[in-house]
Amino acid sequence: MTTKIQNIIVISTMLLIPFLILNCTSQKQEDEIYEVRVREALTNNKVSPLSDFVSEDIIYIPLDSKKECLLADNPRFYLNDLYIIAITARQIYLFDRNTGKFVRELGHFGRDPGGYQRTVRALPFYEGRNTFLASGWEQTNYFEYNTEGDIVKEYKNLFPYTSPGILNDSITASYILNFNGQMKDKLFLTNDNSDTIKTYPQYLHYEYDAVKRGVTISESWDGWFYYFDKKLNFYERETDTIFQVKEQSLIPRFVLKNGDYGIPYGRKYEEDYNREDYYFVDALFETNQFLFLQFSFEFDQYFGFYNKENKSLDLYAASRETENIPFEISFVNSKSEIIGYKNAFEILDWFAKNPDLTDKLPENIQKLKTIKETDNPVIMIAKLKE
Repeated sequence: MTTKIQNIIVISTMLLIPFLILNCTSQKQEDEIYEVRVREALTNNKVSPLSDFVSEDIIYIPLDSKKECLLADNPRFYLNDLYIIAITARQIYLFDRNTGKFVRELGHFGRDPGGYQRTVRALPFYEGRNTFLASGWEQTNYFEYNTEGDIVKEYKNLFPYTSPGILNDSITASYILNFNGQMKDKLFLTNDNSDTIKTYPQYLHYEYDAVKRGVTISESWDGWFYYFDKKLNFYERETDTIFQVKEQSLIPRFVLKNGDYGIPYGRKYEEDYNREDYYFVDALFETNQFLFLQFSFEFDQYFGFYNKENKSLDLYAASRETENIPFEISFVNSKSEIIGYKNAFEILDWFAKNPDLTDKLPENIQKLKTIKETDNPVIMIAKLKE
């Protein structure tokens, strides 16, 4: 009888060990703080072609260019299972992801019902909900649209000129822009009744003479939200730490090792400030394998691939692409699909300047010679290598 009980205990223990190992490994990954060596990567000045990061099955899609769907300057592109999503300051357009055909506009610019004042920069597309965010005319209000263009929710009494982050179905996080250098709080959480239920302090400050120099509020972003594994993450521009946002705490997840390439907090407001001395994060995304940093440095645009497994940061720069047409990367979705773009006139210019490379390109790229320079951008969709 004793032997039988001992055998049961041994078998139970053997079954439990893999679970414990898996659980501990998962917990370690969640608790680990990654160091992203940005300065080291920029000092090495090594960039890789896009082919080092994506599979060979790259898809190129010229977007529909009818008059009613021509995009304004500086578009941003996102991707889900059905649509290519194009967002400019006053446009949210859906295009079919297989054909590039225009599908519909979501919401519209205007003061009438259903109209918005502008789109938001940091988090206009909530991938997990397939919804889109735009700023209302009351400055502190935001509209959330579904893919049919209906307003599914209105967020009120948030900080203007920022992008709120949806923590869950009933709690929203909002960044407080430190426009005078002396704000006491950095984030606040509100419920559906617009009640503030939690604030996170702002520990960083700088001296700024608002009377002498005036107050400038940028409509780009200083607080960036993004999602990974359905969890909300936050980064304040010109700092070095990316946090996961929870109801009662901010959990550090990544530390950007910027060295002297990282601008001191508040330095951009000084009169002797020189932008060329520093790098600036423009966007952040994350998948199971990578943290992605889109940033500018010395008038060039980079896309950083930080591999969470081997702790390495590799850089792609479209301006230094030598194997193919240099597409700008715009977004990486939760399925590890990259969407990039290139303006039509830039593609035609590249063909004209690289006749020796043109004939070596695949047929699907050769077809791009027939586009017009006034057409909408051409989209590139690719899958990250495993």
